[in-house]
Amino acid sequence: MTLEESVQQLREALTVTPAMALQQEERIREHQEWLAANERATAQHREWLQQHEAAMQSITEKLDRLLPRS
Repeated sequence: MTLEESVQQLREALTVTPAMALQQEERIREHQEWLAANERATAQHREWLQQHEAAMQSITEKLDRLLPRS
């Protein structure tokens, strides 16, 4: 490899490396945002599930009053 080729490779590396670092930083930021959104959705789902279970329990109690089990 000639000196000129080596210099060219170094120049390319100096251009590509920062671009790759920026791209990785962007992916990390996007992933952090996705994780936060996923945690919020999971919390909302748990809350809905608790409300649903309470509603189902209420329905079961009402049905038991109407149709007592033997």
